[in-house]
Amino acid sequence: MKLIIQSRAEYDAAMKAIQEMMSRGEDQLTEEDRSAFFRLAVAIERFEDQFMNTEGFVPDLPHIINYKFPILHG
Repeated sequence: MKLIIQSRAEYDAAMKAIQEMMSRGEDQLTEEDRSAFFRLAVAIERFEDQFMNTEGFVPDLPHIINYKFPILHG
C-alpha cells in the first residue's frame, strides 16, 4: 500500500511516528512496525522532494494550479 502525505500536518505526524519508532530502537520494533517505518520514510521523502526542497516554492493555490495546468493561466 502506497502512503501519500498531503499536508504539513500529516508530514508532522509522520515525522513524530518515525521519531517514536527510532527512540524505541530497532530491536524493539515488530515486523509490522518496520514495514510502517519504511512506508512512512518513503512518503516523507516524496513529500519533502515535492514540496519542501523546491527553492522558493510557495504552496499557494494559483501556483499549484498554474504548475499542474499551465494552459489555464497562460
